[in-house]
Amino acid sequence: MIHRFLKYNKFKEVFNLKLFESKVSLIFTLGFIFIYESLDIYNNFNEFQIAFQNIAIYIAAALIGMLGIILAGISIMTSSLNRDNMKLMEILNDKYVTERVLVSFEFLAFLIGIQVIVFFNIYLILHSSMNLIPKPSLYFIIIPTVYIFIFSLFYTVSLVGDSIQFFLTTKTYDKINELDKSIISIANELRIDFILKLIIENGRIDDTAILNSLIKYCEISNFDKKEEVLKYLKSVYDIDK
Repeated sequence: MIHRFLKYNKFKEVFNLKLFESKVSLIFTLGFIFIYESLDIYNNFNEFQIAFQNIAIYIAAALIGMLGIILAGISIMTSSLNRDNMKLMEILNDKYVTERVLVSFEFLAFLIGIQVIVFFNIYLILHSSMNLIPKPSLYFIIIPTVYIFIFSLFYTVSLVGDSIQFFLTTKTYDKINELDKSIISIANELRIDFILKLIIENGRIDDTAILNSLIKYCEISNFDKKEEVLKYLKSVYDIDK
């Protein structure tokens, strides 16, 4: 797991200010510090302790619920994938495009797991009789906790958008594959007609006998949409049977 995070530089994304979620996380974290100082929460901590207890346990529960969003996103992606559009995606993009998106979901799940543990511990500590730690140490704990939490929220939003885009892209690739298959089908049909024409012209074989043999072969064979194929062949080659 960790080696996949390192492979796609996932840890660097957390503090990459070029990303929207990182910028928003930094802004909200600074805003939280401003509010914290404005309310003088450190010196009036006892008044806010119960509120912090509730916030910690509610956030922990909400983060567990976010795991459902991750599973839904992965389900959307995997259900829309097949061998043909995966191959086409790798040709048009790169061979790691699918893995990169899935690793993003894995990284989000990792962040959520860490935070659930952190917020449950915060909840227990707030219920204990421990003395309030020095202000710099408290900030050292609060700032990264708030930042990672906000980052996880907007990273989730980003991944939901990526999942929707991924789903729409695979539908586009499906249409391209269907077009390719229709071209291949037409080419195969022309090739078969040409071979039959050569056999009939050069082999001095009765065309009716060949076509009747083709119909009999189809009738004794097992394949999907057998009746539709037989009907098609009879109509194309004008076989009355």
